[in-house]
Amino acid sequence: MPHPTRKRASPRKARKKVTKHKRSVGRPSKYSATFPDKLIQHFRDRLTDAEGRTVPVLREIGVDLPTLGSFARTINVSPRTLTNWCNTYEEFKDAVDIANSIQADMLESLTLKGVWIPSMAMFSLKFRHGWVDKVSIEAVGNIHLHFDDVDKEA
Repeated sequence: MPHPTRKRASPRKARKKVTKHKRSVGRPSKYSATFPDKLIQHFRDRLTDAEGRTVPVLREIGVDLPTLGSFARTINVSPRTLTNWCNTYEEFKDAVDIANSIQADMLESLTLKGVWIPSMAMFSLKFRHGWVDKVSIEAVGNIHLHFDDVDKEA
């Protein structure tokens, strides 16, 4: 007689192993090898006309500052996707560094020409480009330290 608390082992049927085609997880990336060049061109287009000449900046019309967000909209992806591509594709990260340099130069130049509001430009340069206010503190005078040998017992 079988033990009352134990169940009998059911016979296992032999299953065929089904091998499926291995596929990657998630949606395929929209990344293209042309995006680094397109990104840099997106930032440079704001500075030059179709013939490559420097565009004069007029105070009345102003200039839209090129951003990574505006580039993301042109290729129909989110700015977060651009960040992911920077972590995945070295050539895209290099293009982003060049684009940020163009943006900082443009922001600084246009602010000095009076096109941008200085406080907004300073905020943007500090937040996006790592600029900092340098505060120098200089101490003048001498400091004398005197130690008394009060307790020599060890």
